[in-house]
Amino acid sequence: DDKNASDYPSLAPSGAPSYSPTHSPSYSPSYSPTNSPSLLPTPVPKPTSKDGEQITPISELPELSFVGEDTVLDVCQGDCDEDAECAGNLKCYFRGGWEAVPGCSGFGIYGKDYCYL
Repeated sequence: DDKNASDYPSLAPSGAPSYSPTHSPSYSPSYSPTNSPSLLPTPVPKPTSKDGEQITPISELPELSFVGEDTVLDVCQGDCDEDAECAGNLKCYFRGGWEAVPGCSGFGIYGKDYCYL
């Protein structure tokens, strides 16, 4: 038997990457993507708009409420007839029916106008 040491594979890691899979798992992170799924789920992503800003889920928006007239109205409160009836820099959102009011949830009262940001 005239075998050289070069006839046997080395157990030491090589400096060049391997392009074929190995039979034993790696315990260090990979620097390239793999085709196999990860074992743990990723956190649930938050919805974002086209410009990357986070979107508030509808369930967290204030609900439309009808307060009436002759009072300064807060966000998602109605009925306003002009911006001056809304607190601070809020504006009056004029509706002709059941239109959604930006930044508010719920339906409110048909045709009533509500303050929004």
